[in-house]
Amino acid sequence: MKLTSATCIAAICVPVLIAACSVSETPLGTGVPSNPDGADAGPDATTKAPTPPAPFPDGAADPPDGDSPAPDASTADADAGPLVCNAGFADCDKIAANGCETNLGNDPLHCGACSHACVAGGSCASATCTPQVLAWDLYDDSGRMRVFGDSLFLGTNGGLMRVKKDGSSSQVWINNFSRDSFFEVVGDRVYASGCYASLAAQGPSTCFDNDSVSDTPVATDGTDVYYFHGYPRSALYAVPVAGGATRVVTSTTVQQPLFLAIVGGRAYYQDYYANTWSIGTDGTGLAALPQVTVGLRKVSSTLLFGTKTGAMIAFDTVAGTESTFLQDPKIDRYTIFTVTDTDVFYSGNGVGIRRAPRSGAAATTLSKEDALARLVDGGWLYFAAWGPDKNGKQGSLVRIPLP
Repeated sequence: MKLTSATCIAAICVPVLIAACSVSETPLGTGVPSNPDGADAGPDATTKAPTPPAPFPDGAADPPDGDSPAPDASTADADAGPLVCNAGFADCDKIAANGCETNLGNDPLHCGACSHACVAGGSCASATCTPQVLAWDLYDDSGRMRVFGDSLFLGTNGGLMRVKKDGSSSQVWINNFSRDSFFEVVGDRVYASGCYASLAAQGPSTCFDNDSVSDTPVATDGTDVYYFHGYPRSALYAVPVAGGATRVVTSTTVQQPLFLAIVGGRAYYQDYYANTWSIGTDGTGLAALPQVTVGLRKVSSTLLFGTKTGAMIAFDTVAGTESTFLQDPKIDRYTIFTVTDTDVFYSGNGVGIRRAPRSGAAATTLSKEDALARLVDGGWLYFAAWGPDKNGKQGSLVRIPLP
């Protein structure tokens, strides 16, 4: 592609209506293609010096001159090697003739990376997809979130809301439900505040403990549902999913419990001051964990948590070992975590929503908004956004595709 008019920004020629600098037939968004032997083609008087090649996709350094791999036919012709793109541009269509044609900063079909498409009708700014709003007017910044079938359930000040994943509909599913309510989905039921209700069909709630408080955590091992009884000092109780009487797991109370996870026959829980304990689900072996933690979550037999010093820890409950895979000074006692098999998503304290691979790779920012509730499902990140809504109320549920 030959540029007949251009302007010069940061030593890069880009097309505009008025010619401001001379150009050669250099593809937009690139210096010049590299030769097959690894040496860059020499610049002429009208082109800038070529930008050094970016690292290979696996993070390894470029090979020494003479060891460059053979050019890929999809990105270069017989006379040129792989295209060397300037930062923020890429050869997404694999046609060497038009160079690094894609601006990853604002292309909704290639937002931040080739083939990372924003939702239909969505836009791309600063290499980040603009969130798609699924539901408005959630009465306040929304609380916890779970998925069931084709819908998301999340706590709001107007009740437990059901929102279709595609945003086609939303409704209050359970009244008398606070955004602060912890809840857990087991089968087709939702458990919260000492009661449960069906997610398959609307109907009245069935309560099994009238002294359970909404803003204490709930967890399950599939057989029993574990919850806290009493407030502000609470004891750990359990009730069978199949029905039956509640039982006391431990009568040792904690101050305002915040997190609870059931892993390998033990309950791990945390109080308002980020002190953490574990106890067997049969009520034996109560022990304090040596590490003061925040944001307790589990994946299979691994427990993930942060520390007050900004570290993210993976604790193998089988081997009894722990390892640090992330250090971020923004992690504190108020940090909220969402975990998958490969990543941890976290927000709070002004960091926006960040994605940290459990492999130890660097964390990346997915959204500049902090979010109290997040859920990852089917290649999407769903989160409850802060701030005023279109009708003056606060809170909206949005989603963005994951890179």
